[in-house]
Amino acid sequence: MPRKRKSDPSLYAWDEENMKAAVMAHLKDGMPIRTAATLHAVQKSTLSRYCKAYSASADEEKVAFRFTPRYDVKKVFSSEMEDSLESYILLSSRMNYGLTKKRQRN
Repeated sequence: MPRKRKSDPSLYAWDEENMKAAVMAHLKDGMPIRTAATLHAVQKSTLSRYCKAYSASADEEKVAFRFTPRYDVKKVFSSEMEDSLESYILLSSRMNYGLTKKRQRN
């Protein structure tokens, strides 16, 4: 069986200031993407994607450009639905009818 490489969670933890500084270092100062990514502790592919999006946006949009991920776009459930599902799972667990993880997903 092949070994599974453990991913380093610190590679995926970046904040808005680091991403903005890395994008500006690449676009304004002409620093290579790999160098800017390692210097500001962001991933190279993510930095490349943000650089493309920032340079493609209009000048008016660059002022309000967000350097944070938009996780809410890919949400399946709304916040109210998540809360009701959570309360249902906790209630069923308290009634000694706890659902397994596999059963919860179905």
